[in-house]
Amino acid sequence: MAIIVDSDRIYTHDVYTVNLHGNKIKVTVTANASVVRKWIYTTLFFNRRDIHLVVGLGVQWTPGGSDPPADTLQLCIGNRCLIFQLAHATYVPRSLRNFLENPNHTFVGFWNHSDRQKLESSEYQFEMYRDPLDLRHYAE
Repeated sequence: MAIIVDSDRIYTHDVYTVNLHGNKIKVTVTANASVVRKWIYTTLFFNRRDIHLVVGLGVQWTPGGSDPPADTLQLCIGNRCLIFQLAHATYVPRSLRNFLENPNHTFVGFWNHSDRQKLESSEYQFEMYRDPLDLRHYAE
C-alpha cells in the first residue's frame, strides 16, 4: 500500500513523497513546462551512467466523445516520477519531445496499447521513437 509521507505545494507544482513498500518515490505533479524541463534534466543527470533508460510511461484521458485527448502524461525512472497535466499546460518543452523520441529510452507500462496514439493525436502531437512495451506480455 502506498502512503504519502510528505508533500510540498509550490506555485508551479506539487511534490509528493510516497512510501511504497519501504521505497520512497518522489512524485512531481505540474502543468508547467519549466518544471517538466527541470525534472527531465535532473533525472537524466541522476542516471547519467546509464546509456539505456527504462522509463515507466502512462497516458490518461477522460472517457467520452469519439477520441478524447490525453489529459496527463506520467513518466517514472527509478524513484522519480512526473505527472504532466497536459490538459492544463500552455507549452511543452523541447526537452520532453527529445526525451520521448530518444532511441536509447525504452518506455514500458501496462495496458498501454493506445498510449502512443493518444500522444500523437494530442494537441501537442508528441512522437515516440517506438511503441511502449506492455509488460503484461513479459510477466511470468
